[in-house]
Amino acid sequence: MSSLHLSLLILAIAVLIALYLIGRHKANADRPKPSRKRRKREVSGSVKTPPHAAEAADQMDLWKKAPGNGATGGEASGSGTGFDEFGVGQPRRRGEPRLDPILTGQRAAAVAPEPVADSEPDLPPVQPEYIEEPAVPPEAVAEAPVPATPEPPEPPKAIDEKIVAFYIAEREGTYIDGVQIHRALQSAGLRYGDKMKIYERVASDAQGRSKTVFGVASLLKPGHLDPAEASEFSTPGLSMFMVLPGPVAAEQAYEDFLDTGRELAEALNAQLYDTKRAPLTEALAAQLRTEVQGWATDNE
Repeated sequence: MSSLHLSLLILAIAVLIALYLIGRHKANADRPKPSRKRRKREVSGSVKTPPHAAEAADQMDLWKKAPGNGATGGEASGSGTGFDEFGVGQPRRRGEPRLDPILTGQRAAAVAPEPVADSEPDLPPVQPEYIEEPAVPPEAVAEAPVPATPEPPEPPKAIDEKIVAFYIAEREGTYIDGVQIHRALQSAGLRYGDKMKIYERVASDAQGRSKTVFGVASLLKPGHLDPAEASEFSTPGLSMFMVLPGPVAAEQAYEDFLDTGRELAEALNAQLYDTKRAPLTEALAAQLRTEVQGWATDNE
């Protein structure tokens, strides 16, 4: 270290010490000094006598202030001393408490509530305004349209069924051979039905389904006409029946029914009868035709 560096270091230390001393002196100078009155009170140590101390001493020293009592504290000498013969003094009237008017005013001011100003000014009440709407004449009010109630669909018309029947019997009242019966039925274009085991006239309806127009059965119960039993079978006659409505028109069905009955009666050497067992004449056939036409008018 050179001499120049050492001189600068010593000079810096001296400056720091000088700054520290100057700052401390300034801090002591800024501190407030006690007043004369305060120093005098601390030195003298005097204590101010409370204002009520003298009165308390007077109340405790009753004998000294009683008239007629000496300095030596002798006995009570009568009514002039303020005590009776028993040593009981007259009652003393207690004075009113002394209040400092300044403190009393300050305390009252502290207790009294401060007036609170209204946050909002008083406003007159707002009356609701009623707006009278103009009267609307009754004729101007349009009635809401009532939606038309759809009429319920008409129920399907009830159709009365009509049954037309013929009987075919041998003229002499004998039994007809089974083989002859099956040959005649097949020649008339009738078809055997396995379900009912009878012969049927079959036609297609409007939907193309096969339906029975009329049927032919044996007069003997249960009316079966099984071709497999033809050689061992015989019957006194046949029963023809047709139920309307059927798959074809009623009048057309009746004409086919009548023609088939006549054809079978001729092939079997038999007679065609109505339901009353009367021979079917042209008049009876025409009467039945009229009945079928009337039924068709009412139901088809």
